[in-house]
Amino acid sequence: MHSVSRYDLEAPAVTPARASTLDRLLQCAGARTVEMRSRGFLFHQGDACRGIYYLQSGMASLQRVDDQGAF
Repeated sequence: MHSVSRYDLEAPAVTPARASTLDRLLQCAGARTVEMRSRGFLFHQGDACRGIYYLQSGMASLQRVDDQGAF
């Protein structure tokens, strides 16, 4: 099992040097920026894949429901 340290979670995924490359890639792919409200949903378990999400700021959580309906 892999564990993630607190340092890893807080490390920036995109450094300033890579930010311009990422911006160009997202622009070429036709990406759009969407602002979400607190407790909003990007997708629900079982939804068809509609794209790739890139979190620019804020926090997100992933919850999986098992066959008995528990998280």
